[in-house]
Amino acid sequence: NSEDVPCFKNLHLPYGGISILRNGWGYKSQMIYFFAAPAGRGHAGMNINEIKVYDYGMPMLISMGGHSYAINTYSTEDQHSYIDDIDAYHRNSLSHNTITAGKNQKRLLNGENNLKIDMENECGYKYYESEDLVFCEGKYADGYLDSNAGEHKRQVIYDSENRLIFVFDTIGSPV
Repeated sequence: NSEDVPCFKNLHLPYGGISILRNGWGYKSQMIYFFAAPAGRGHAGMNINEIKVYDYGMPMLISMGGHSYAINTYSTEDQHSYIDDIDAYHRNSLSHNTITAGKNQKRLLNGENNLKIDMENECGYKYYESEDLVFCEGKYADGYLDSNAGEHKRQVIYDSENRLIFVFDTIGSPV
């Protein structure tokens, strides 16, 4: 029903670091999810600068999702080693469609996140939108394990009219 269709296509949540880009609201519409919230917004995972893509009603580029939080509670002991392997993959940058610095994973803060959480201001990543083009840019600057790699910058350009997605990744020198 056309009355149920929102008057907007894209959704940008500057305080949460999330952008959702669309070319329409139909079942076969394309949707891109870009997560660029910095660690410190209640999050210290490996999925900063993550991208997911859905098209024609199907997931095309997915993320692994969340890891198990209570394996001893909800699984039998003979399943623990399998769950440990799955959780190890979940803690991998590649399982979230983001990048590594060589073989080095993003630095996982393991709850030791001492960054000041500032919910009064936007995350600071860039977002520009026109009729058919959207530009988003996220930054990850918490470093990589055993590496001198610095900031990971991901830029996404979405051409909704032509259903084209361009993703540019760069790793800069540490500050």
